[in-house]
This record gives sequence, structure tokens and C-alpha cells, in this order.
Amino acid sequence: MTLRTSTLSSIMCIAASPALAEVPVVVTDFGPTQAIVSRVMEGVGTPNALLTATDTPHSFAMRPSHARTLSNADIVVWIGAPLTPWLVDPIETVAEDAIHLELLKVDGWTSFAARSKHDHGHGDDDDHGDDHDDHSGHEDHEDHAGHDDHEDHDDHAGHKDHDDHAGHDDTGYGQDPHAWLDPDIAVIWATAVSDVLGAADPENANLYQDNAAQFAADVATLTSAIEAVMAEADGSNILFPHDSTQYFEARFDLTPGGFIAEGDAAEPGPAHIQELRAQITAGEITCVLTDIESNPGTIRTLTEGVDVNSGMLDLTDSAGVGYDAMMRGIAQTIADCAS
Repeated sequence: MTLRTSTLSSIMCIAASPALAEVPVVVTDFGPTQAIVSRVMEGVGTPNALLTATDTPHSFAMRPSHARTLSNADIVVWIGAPLTPWLVDPIETVAEDAIHLELLKVDGWTSFAARSKHDHGHGDDDDHGDDHDDHSGHEDHEDHAGHDDHEDHDDHAGHKDHDDHAGHDDTGYGQDPHAWLDPDIAVIWATAVSDVLGAADPENANLYQDNAAQFAADVATLTSAIEAVMAEADGSNILFPHDSTQYFEARFDLTPGGFIAEGDAAEPGPAHIQELRAQITAGEITCVLTDIESNPGTIRTLTEGVDVNSGMLDLTDSAGVGYDAMMRGIAQTIADCAS
């Protein structure tokens, strides 16, 4: 379902308050959000991030220093509750006087439901096709940059239960929050950020808009580069760390061979590990990707004594390289692993 809580509503709330006299203090949740907001604020200021490179957004305990950071914020930009449910209450209480922009509630793009255990497109579930008929390949993907043609995806990926936040994931929100992995969505979010910043800081509104427009132009170049890198990488021989790449898969026509963990911050069970190990030893999986959340013991169990490719995915810009470099790194890692 395309989310209907539009950026305009956020801007209207800002308009009811006086504009800030100085450049607003902006606090973001973690790396990808900070990378996008940094591009929009370039030449004006630098946003803060609550999480460091070694923190994981799914299981994080706030400390007093984080509460102080939030309390000083004029604007809080975050992905949303499905990614960081622990942040919901602090934003509403500690940062109650700040402007809140939840990117998952920005209008103009199509949200995917979090996939259930077997809904990975590999024939594991006989009902898979019923839930994802409109998902594979983004049939209107040629017009994806603006997502204008995605209105017909309202029931996309089983989202008809989205308003009830049916329990498709561990948070209970039902939504796949990893939408920054689609560059076109990142552009829409950057535009929303520039609108909110411009309303709060009219003196720099034109610069925010110009930065967002430049980001969109850079992302167009980035997308073409990723498409070229991914042209020969179908991913069917790759085992991914966990099921968090749905938006990247849809945008760049990628079909993973499988996932070590079914969700974020989830440990695979013994039966699943045994099944994956059998696929690797049989040569069906020839590459095993890891990330900062991967359990080294699990990786050893899967790969010990077997000659497989490997690579490290950074989906959260833990290296602090920025959005463009993060996305290029993801694509190159996948392509190298697949070859």
C-alpha cells in the first residue's frame, strides 16, 4: 500500500509555528538517514546521528547522552517505527517540541510488507505468488523515479492488512523499513527533507531545494551505474545475511539464493542452518555474504571445509562513506560475489 501520510501534513504543522532564527539542529536515527539529510543540508549544517557505526538499529538501548541529543533537536528525521520501535516513545517525549519527519510516512512511493518466513521468491511457499503478483519486476518500473504509476500497487505484497499493522515482522508493524535501498525512494525522501527544512529555515530554503535537486541528479547517475554492475548478477547463487534487501531486489531485478536469517536481529534455527549447509556443499550456493550483525560461529558452520566466495555487505553506511558510495559498494559486493 502506498503510504498516505504526506510530507505536506508535516509542512503544514511547521507553518503553524514561527520559523527558526538559526539553522535548525537536526537529529537522525542512523547512517542512511544521516547520509541523505547531510546532502540536503550541505553548505548549511550537519545533522547528528543517534547511532554510531557499530550500533544496530533493531536492538539498541538508549543512554542519557542520546536523550540529551534528542532533547536538543529542532527537527528529528528517522526511518520509522518498523525499523526502530525503541525510538517511538523517546521521540514523542524527549523530543516532543521538535518537528518529526518519519520517512516511512512520506507520500509518493510504494511500501513493501515485510516478507514472511518463506516469501522469498524461491518456490518455498505455494502461496507466494498470490501475495506478490505485482511485486516481481516492478511492472511499471520505467516510471519508477517518480513512483507516479505505483498507485495500482495498493494491495502490493499483501499490504491490504497494513493498516492493522499485522504481525509480519518482529516489531508488529508489518512493513519492510529498508526502503533507502531503492535510490528512487531516497530521492523522494530527500525532497521531503528539503521541504521540512525549508519551512523551518526559510532563509536557506532555496539552498535545501537546490541540494535535493542535485542529489536527485546524482542518484540518476548512481542508478545507471548500479544497473550496469548488476546486469549479469542475478544473485541466485548468493546467500544473503538476512532478509533486508527487498527494495534493492525489486529495483535492480535481483533474486537472492536465500537468507541466513529470516529477519533483522534474528538467529537462524538448526534446521535452517542444516538446509543452507546442504545447499552450499551441493554447489547451489557459491557465495555467502555477511554484515555487521552476522554471527561468526554460524558462518563457520555454513562454510567450513567448503570453497565459497564471500563478501561483507554494508547496508547501513556503517563506514560513513555517504549514500552514493554505500549503494555502489552494495552493488559491487553482490556482483563480485555472484561472479
